[in-house]
Amino acid sequence: MTTNRAEEMRRLDDAAGTYATPEGKQDENNVNPFTVELALSRLGGGDALQMGLGNGYVAARLRPSFKRFVIVEGSRAVIEQFSDAGIGYEVVESLFEDYVPAAKFGVLLGNHILEHVDDPVSVLKVSRRWLRQGGTAMFTVPNAQSLHRRIGVEMGLLAKQNELNAQDRRLGHRRVYTIPELEEDIRSAGYRIREVRGYMIKLVSGAQMRGWPQELLEACYRVSLALPSEMCSNIAVFCENPG
Repeated sequence: MTTNRAEEMRRLDDAAGTYATPEGKQDENNVNPFTVELALSRLGGGDALQMGLGNGYVAARLRPSFKRFVIVEGSRAVIEQFSDAGIGYEVVESLFEDYVPAAKFGVLLGNHILEHVDDPVSVLKVSRRWLRQGGTAMFTVPNAQSLHRRIGVEMGLLAKQNELNAQDRRLGHRRVYTIPELEEDIRSAGYRIREVRGYMIKLVSGAQMRGWPQELLEACYRVSLALPSEMCSNIAVFCENPG
């Protein structure tokens, strides 16, 4: 469990500046639309809690599919820069470790969060307290075994597939998960896994994909759904709180 709250707040505020950079904005094209599409193919209705606001893209597009949508965000800088009260979601300023909801939720969304936190298993255990028995959670992370990371190792750009690269460090990542590692952390927190799948493919870095037409990115996503999950650039796990 995180012990240095001030350091965590600083890290979160630092990350706020990356969302508006060209690299940060590229995530909106390369990842966010397809995270939303995957979520909506399996989730919707009732009340949902999202872990982290990010650049606001995912929240804005998921909000209409739920009766109530709450976001827990630890960075005041992120909230001030990216929240939009007019969209109809509620933002609570709190570190995950400190958040206690008034009532439990039916859906939990932890999209690209676990690679950032200090102690992911502890955060996952806390998150189960927010979810009703039988409620569904979706967790997504970058994939250490992805095709583009394998290519990076082959070219000598990475020493190993799970090495943190420059972009990982800029974004405040602390780890890059393999599928077995992610499954182990989620199960260790007491969740029951329903489905694990990869999505989106990259042959090159996000920076090298800048300027690709949206039609090409969408084609990459469609193709990825038929590929082995290990090859995809992102991992999604759908699980439930057994109570």
